[in-house]
Amino acid sequence: MPRYDFECEACKKTEERVVLYSQIKEQKCLCGSNMKMLFSPSVAIISDEIPLRYSMALGKPIDGRADWKKQMKAKGFSTDLNPY
Repeated sequence: MPRYDFECEACKKTEERVVLYSQIKEQKCLCGSNMKMLFSPSVAIISDEIPLRYSMALGKPIDGRADWKKQMKAKGFSTDLNPY
């Protein structure tokens, strides 16, 4: 799972947490206040428009297993060695 930096909105405590991207808005500080994700260059490029997987064999982003198989077959590559 990815690591993200968070800051408490009330007490300003910062910490790194390992959470799913879908859980970012649910983070709470020990003081009970909400925590917000801090800007980080490593996560700045994540959006709904950018796939989170990259195929080294294809040299481009992919949208998952089905897309990987389709693109590999189109290039004439074997899909016997599944990267998943």
